[in-house]
Amino acid sequence: MKTFTKITLILILFLANKSFTQTAISDVAGYTPNSKAVLDLNSTTKGLLLPRLTTAQRIAIAPTASQTGLSVFDITTKSQWFYDGMAWKEMAGGFSLPYSGTNNNGNNALDINNTVGRAAYFQSPNSLETMRVYNSGTGNALTVDGPLNVTGDLKTNGTTGTSGQVLQNNGNGTLSWTDANDGLILKYPRSKEFGALFDNTPFSVTNYSFTVPANVTKIWVEAWGGGSAGGKLPVTITNTTASKGGKAGGFLTAIITVVPSELLTIEVGNGNSVAEGGTTSIYKNTPSVSAILQCGGGADFFYFLPTNPSTNTNGFLNFVKGEDGQISTESYSQTSATTFVRTIAGGNGGAAFPNQKGGSGATVTYNLATNTMLSNLGVSSGIGTYPGGGGGVAYSTGVSQGAPGLLILHW
Repeated sequence: MKTFTKITLILILFLANKSFTQTAISDVAGYTPNSKAVLDLNSTTKGLLLPRLTTAQRIAIAPTASQTGLSVFDITTKSQWFYDGMAWKEMAGGFSLPYSGTNNNGNNALDINNTVGRAAYFQSPNSLETMRVYNSGTGNALTVDGPLNVTGDLKTNGTTGTSGQVLQNNGNGTLSWTDANDGLILKYPRSKEFGALFDNTPFSVTNYSFTVPANVTKIWVEAWGGGSAGGKLPVTITNTTASKGGKAGGFLTAIITVVPSELLTIEVGNGNSVAEGGTTSIYKNTPSVSAILQCGGGADFFYFLPTNPSTNTNGFLNFVKGEDGQISTESYSQTSATTFVRTIAGGNGGAAFPNQKGGSGATVTYNLATNTMLSNLGVSSGIGTYPGGGGGVAYSTGVSQGAPGLLILHW
């Protein structure tokens, strides 16, 4: 009670007598107050105890600009806070190592800004990790906004690649090292191509056989399925059948294991003028045995043995779906006071990997009043680019032709 009375009396005297320029509260006899301070607190055995509030209590104060500088100690965050005139700010504090902290207030747990030098520098002289970033949720563990400069080994899943290898995605977000084409060409310098035909029989193929050369146990394969045909535009405006360009053949690349002198049976998908292109396949010995590799013609499927290709192991390198053909579009216009026309722009065929464009779609105009064709462009167009491009939509008497597939063996 005496202490409270003493402090209260001092504060009353300080506020009542404006001639005071400095006031000191000290437990040291003869202490002289600092000339720059209105109130100087001095002690060698005691501290200043700010009001202690929970986070909810602190926020409930709801200070305004006139309370800028208001300070409290938040017992929820165990830190000192002050009001800067617009919002509560947590006072930064030092920490000793090893340090472990938790932040649950919705703000950045660590925010470092240096406008001159490095914002942060981490160094570890031992063989352990210098820093690990981990996120147990669904967000990114690390987001880099700007250039990334890596000095030293770059690892994925704990492994580094070898000379000439690149990182690839298996389609499920997992990265792994694989040989780039330049590296594969150096490793497999010899090659042989197997082409196919333009055909009007659905799913048809061109057949070959190949004897594995002596001392060859691995073959790098590049395979394209045959492109599919596009649709046909109607003869008259009363026929409103929807038409779209043909789908391109898929692309598959893999490394297969072979035995010297064994016979491989090869089927290369033909390009089709009426339906889906043929599938490109490799069989050991005869087609009666399950294929070791297949790439769909104008379809999304691929097949690779002896392991599931989605695991991205045992030789599988990449699969690229053939692009879908474009849907035909129609528009209406008036070309004279009495002539109204309907124009159908046939969809282009889909493109095959890497840039084999699909065939162009034909364009036809009709007179709405007489139900007659006024013009057609590209009646004979619609042939996809080799290998694997899809056929463009053609006029009813024209040709929409998917491009033949292709198989290249490298060893």
